[in-house]
Amino acid sequence: MKSAAAIVLAACLALTGCSYRNYSKSTTPANIQGEAKWESSHIWESTLIYRVGNFTIYGGDYQIGTIFTVDPGQQMILVWYKANRGIDGGAPIWQTDLVEFNANLKPNGKYQVLGDYGEKSVRFKLVDLDTQEVIVESSETPIIRRPTGVEPSPPTR
Repeated sequence: MKSAAAIVLAACLALTGCSYRNYSKSTTPANIQGEAKWESSHIWESTLIYRVGNFTIYGGDYQIGTIFTVDPGQQMILVWYKANRGIDGGAPIWQTDLVEFNANLKPNGKYQVLGDYGEKSVRFKLVDLDTQEVIVESSETPIIRRPTGVEPSPPTR
């Protein structure tokens, strides 16, 4: 019976494209994910999570839609916007600099970082998925057109 449940779970994850990464040592961790809006393979925009606390999450094998399991409590969260607007051969060159949130994640909480995307700016918000409450919201952040392959650098501390 357990193997059948594992097969069903694996199939669901494969179909939804959803994956999980665990960065938590807590027995009551919180989950957080970014957002992506797809129009086509050449036109999309997304809010990506760069770092939660001391864990740099964004990297070479980062997958949009991944749910990150992190320790609850006060956390610094870095996010950014990246888009392919179907220009210049489909190069994903529309981005923001990294934006920092400080949020108190509750045990067993579920969160998503969403973006209110405009033509020249984006406003990020961290939403509690259980209550739909906006926990924290950024100011308007300018969208920058960068050369392909150039991504924002984390702030030095």
